[in-house]
Amino acid sequence: MTRIFALLSCAGFAAGILSAQTGVLVPEFDSVDRDIPALMASAHVPGGAVAIVKDGRLVFARAYGLADTSAGETFQPDSLCRVGSISKTIAATTILKLVESGRLNLDQKAFADILTQLTPPPGARVDPRLKAITVRHLLHHTGGHGRDTGLDPMTVESSLAAAQLFHTSMPPGYDNVVRYVMSLPLDFDPGTKYSYSNYGFTVVARVVERVTGQPYEDTVRTQVLAPMGIRRMAMGQTLPEGRRPGEVRYYDVPHAPWALSFLSGMRRMLPMPYANFELEASDGCGRWIASAVDLARFVARVEGSRSPALFTAETLSMMFERPDPFVSQDPSGDSWYGLGCGVFRFGSGVGWSHTGAYWGSLAGYESFGNGYIFTFVFNATPDSSTFTNEVYRVLGTAVLNQKSWPPHDLFPFYYPED
Repeated sequence: MTRIFALLSCAGFAAGILSAQTGVLVPEFDSVDRDIPALMASAHVPGGAVAIVKDGRLVFARAYGLADTSAGETFQPDSLCRVGSISKTIAATTILKLVESGRLNLDQKAFADILTQLTPPPGARVDPRLKAITVRHLLHHTGGHGRDTGLDPMTVESSLAAAQLFHTSMPPGYDNVVRYVMSLPLDFDPGTKYSYSNYGFTVVARVVERVTGQPYEDTVRTQVLAPMGIRRMAMGQTLPEGRRPGEVRYYDVPHAPWALSFLSGMRRMLPMPYANFELEASDGCGRWIASAVDLARFVARVEGSRSPALFTAETLSMMFERPDPFVSQDPSGDSWYGLGCGVFRFGSGVGWSHTGAYWGSLAGYESFGNGYIFTFVFNATPDSSTFTNEVYRVLGTAVLNQKSWPPHDLFPFYYPED
């Protein structure tokens, strides 16, 4: 797109702080323009972008540093970046649209009622508790598998095992991964514990396909993204040659070792952001790429702070529901995992958020439930264990302490139909 409004200053690094900045300069948020580049410089993050929404208006959309260091390509507010587990919010939103239209019930059994076409490997012993897993369990991370209690089956090892078992190439395909995992014992009774599970959201995507009769990506686009006017979000690819138009390049920490790609037919040593996982196996749990502006629009339209709202108020309240019985990593009960998002008490209501990370990328969003939203994307593994928390702190402080809000709305620059 033509960025007649973009302001760019490329003076390289000055005093260790990234100076290349694009997007409309907003004096009210000069602290963000100062603090985010400083965090990036200290953590060796080449590029990133931030967006802030107030009452449905995009009031701030800025990018810092480089999208491609070798080409000198500057990061833009609408540069596309892997958003990792924010894909879970997208999957849950799609499920809720199907619930709202009467095509699905959250308490339907995922395997016993819906995915009846998927069968375990011949001769496998199947855990009888598999039949008790509901769609709601999967969205709450209470489905019986997860990294906090045992194994999150969405691993390279599981993909390799599925490919060997069903005599396929790598990646083995979503259905084959699910069929392989059907033969594994559950870690706990469904609904009784919280355990973060990428696999659970892979199953969620299969539920979407079974209910609609369409590929998962197509349903997300028609039911969620198109009604929002979001057109550039896409499914990412593992290898660097699969980079989409407008997508950034991804970087590991300085001097990190390379790894051998495990994809079939590949005998290449590649940086970890392109070799150490299988993005093509992660549609429901981690495959989407989006810009900070896209994420801001998505969150604002889901919660209805920007009109028209994607959901009715009743459907939105389902997204933020507490698991029943209550299970959470927060024993105080002040936060929990709702349906595809983290939920936390804020004032008299609730806020919601999610972070997404792969080798070479980091993304996040947070809404305080009062019309204040921020989003961010970065194209590197931060060389700092505190980077993510510091980004949330900087942006949260800037939003919650802001006294004078700019009157403009930048969404029409990125979505001309507005």
